[in-house]
Amino acid sequence: MLRRCLKLGALIVGFCALLILLGSLKTSAVYDARDEFFESRIRPVLATSCYDCHTDAAKGGLRVDSREALLKGGHRGPAILIGKPDESLLIKAVKHETLNMPKGGAKLKDSEIADLSQWIKDGAYWPATAAVKNDYRIKPEHKAFWSFQPVRNPALPTVKGATNNAVDAFLLAKLEASNLTFNRPADKRTLLRRATYDLTGLPPTPEEYATFFADKSPDAFAKAVDRLLASPAYGERWGRHWLDVARYSDTIGMVDAGRNTQGWFPYAYTYRDWVIRAFNEDLPYDQFIVQQLAADKLPNNDSHNLAALGFVTLSRGGLGVNQQEKIDDKIDVVTRGLLGLTVSCARCHNHKFDPIPTKDYYSLYTIFNNSREPKSLPLLDPKADLTKWDEEMKAEEKKVEAEVAKLRENRFPKLKELYRSAPEVAKSLRSVYEARALTKDEDIEKFAREKDYNAYLLKRWRAYLQKAGADSIWTIWHKLAALSEKEFATKAASTLAAVDMSKLHPLVAAAFKDAPSSMTDLSETYGKLFAKYDKAEPLKEAQEEALRQILYGADSPLNFPFSDYDSVRVSVDKQNEDGKRTPLESLRLRQAYRGAPARAQAVEDVAEPKPSHVFLRGKPENKGDEVHPQFLLILAGENRQRFTNGSGRLELANAIANKNNPLTARVLVNR
Repeated sequence: MLRRCLKLGALIVGFCALLILLGSLKTSAVYDARDEFFESRIRPVLATSCYDCHTDAAKGGLRVDSREALLKGGHRGPAILIGKPDESLLIKAVKHETLNMPKGGAKLKDSEIADLSQWIKDGAYWPATAAVKNDYRIKPEHKAFWSFQPVRNPALPTVKGATNNAVDAFLLAKLEASNLTFNRPADKRTLLRRATYDLTGLPPTPEEYATFFADKSPDAFAKAVDRLLASPAYGERWGRHWLDVARYSDTIGMVDAGRNTQGWFPYAYTYRDWVIRAFNEDLPYDQFIVQQLAADKLPNNDSHNLAALGFVTLSRGGLGVNQQEKIDDKIDVVTRGLLGLTVSCARCHNHKFDPIPTKDYYSLYTIFNNSREPKSLPLLDPKADLTKWDEEMKAEEKKVEAEVAKLRENRFPKLKELYRSAPEVAKSLRSVYEARALTKDEDIEKFAREKDYNAYLLKRWRAYLQKAGADSIWTIWHKLAALSEKEFATKAASTLAAVDMSKLHPLVAAAFKDAPSSMTDLSETYGKLFAKYDKAEPLKEAQEEALRQILYGADSPLNFPFSDYDSVRVSVDKQNEDGKRTPLESLRLRQAYRGAPARAQAVEDVAEPKPSHVFLRGKPENKGDEVHPQFLLILAGENRQRFTNGSGRLELANAIANKNNPLTARVLVNR
């Protein structure tokens, strides 16, 4: 009986355990599916289409980088309503029912809109951000690994046979342990042939054979080696091996490479020539490293050495390659090329094998994120004569600027038309209200940038409204604009009821039969009212013409002069102008191929270096802890210091080239 009870109990316990297991699997599967849906179909759409304007900049007061931010919304209210995608402003905007989002970009695909709608309908699940562990520690076995040990000269082994150098002693010791010895010495022809091929990649000439055979001195071979090392072919032969490490190329990347001048590094050859010269001049390896990472940071450095910066600038690029990928390439070539460490593997998580935490990757990321290519590549010879090339460039600039001027002339009336539209008038009025407490130009400019308002129009509308005062058109505006945002909903109706409507412009009074619910509602009502009378020609009806004058009158805030074009153009206008100037860049490239004075594919520090953040899972939109530039933990130790000299490139170069860094010498010897 006891045995049967135990069996039955075991069956019950097992069955319960199975139910619990199935329940946990079911729950896990649900969450896994939600994570997968969000990470593969929601976050990428938000990141690529919305983050540029609605994260740190928070245009329109809206952020879209968290569920809470979307629920809170911006100036127009919540961006999403849980379970109600069709009523959500986000869906209306991407469907182009209210706003046309993404601004200035193509409309989202129907499948992307459907995914966003389904996501909101299902509750707008947003996975919790995993905290980055700050307690990464280098383990004893990491420190004990042979390659991280200081380089020491081992004791020479005792051998029976004769050797000419220390290396041969180690080789002979191994041979003698197996009862072997060296092969017989090579004859002079074989010896010269091997040395010449090894050092120059070329066969000896008959004259070189003859000279070597005729030299009977004990140091004949040493003199032949010295001659080969002094040959320009030596630098070309061995420099080529380094160029492979540096992933040297004349083209930016596989995409579009070679099909137009924009796909080329015009002065890549100057880096190639610098490497060859460095080998031929026997440049010390520590200087070889420092020049390639930070030639621009060295005091009193020869300007020709700026060409060395091609090591970090000739990175992969081309169409579809973003800034993060370019920086990743720089980190990879520096760490793998100089240290033999695959630090790039720590981009998304702590390295699985090497002692490289993710924070180390982003410390290096910070260095290269605070470095940039200069607008004008520096001349290797500052005294070079540019007269011929400058004259050619000025002629092309004159032609291009004439085309840009024509583009602006044709665009100007359309810009005025844009800013007379109901949404833009409402936006300007709303900006005046929100900036009512600001008096300094710099504060207004900053406010406009953050809120995606046009500062120039904000100031013009503000001046216009102050001058107009509480006249028959603007009385309602001034009365309601005196209310704070908090009291607007409760006091707008009573404030409007106190206004003597008989003294107002009748069309304005008719538009405000009902009190607006918010300043946005008030602004939009005015915008729609004026839009009805947006006519090119004066209207016969005096009341209608009075409203038309708000948009067209001599003192209208929208009657701005052509000289202020730059203040009113939108981003697409700048893009079109930059497109017109593309031939100028092409000409600069063509000049490089036609013999223009050599320039360096250089890099420089940004004016104000800033720290970066860990990108959780390697995604820029998913920021973790703040990081600062510093060297790798395994090499610098727990008490490592931050780099403080600009971007930190020079300090990084010195840390890599430091004689106490055991990896650098080992990696080069192995190469």
